[in-house]
Amino acid sequence: AKSEEEQEEIDEAEEQFTVEQSDDPKKYVLSNTRLDYEMRAESLHDVCLYEFVSEFEKRKMTANDKRIMKTQAKRQTEVASRGRGRLPKQRFLFERGHPQHESYCLLKRTISYVPVLHGPQIPRCDHDDTKERYGRAILALLFPWRSVSDLCSVDETWHEALPARESLITVNSKRIIGNIQLVHECKADRDEHLKQVMEEAQTDIDPKLIPDPRENEIEDIDSIMDALATFDNSDPNMARPSTRKPNTGRG
Repeated sequence: AKSEEEQEEIDEAEEQFTVEQSDDPKKYVLSNTRLDYEMRAESLHDVCLYEFVSEFEKRKMTANDKRIMKTQAKRQTEVASRGRGRLPKQRFLFERGHPQHESYCLLKRTISYVPVLHGPQIPRCDHDDTKERYGRAILALLFPWRSVSDLCSVDETWHEALPARESLITVNSKRIIGNIQLVHECKADRDEHLKQVMEEAQTDIDPKLIPDPRENEIEDIDSIMDALATFDNSDPNMARPSTRKPNTGRG
């Protein structure tokens, strides 16, 4: 028999799903963010996982959604030609292989959300012992993919795969990458300053109590995937609106 601690570790490592209604109202299917992302509309092919969670929300499709999707391309053309008018929020269908292709859709948010990853943080990019984990984390979050083979081929390491695909990472995603490293550098400076203050004060505080900047680094990309698989768009503790002003051309 497994101990309670061992069982908790197994539970945390397993991918989590929610039970939702399928296209058949009498049947239910297992779904999560990873599945929704992999089977997103072809028109969203270049959207990375981070942007997918930030910019789109999944919801049960209504008759009004279906009506808007039939006319949204024409409506966008009309508004563009006139140079004025208000567009409804864009809707997108999942690919046909998705179990909710005909019953759920993706809705483009008016205001972007900032996804909050629970658990360990993404490691630094400049430590040799974390380069592989860093490459996996950045590619999974900020590079568009539908399968693992899109992220890294069998004959390359994750550290090699990242620069090889860097040209396909958007400017906004590169800004996020820079911010991740900046956070690590700020923490390192803070910890170094604290250490100097303690040494100058000749304090007897145990050095073990000083924060280790390498603590809580991501052990595996599964931690990221699990966090996003259980992401709840309606939970204010999981996401918050960004300060970016919404595009007034989108309804």
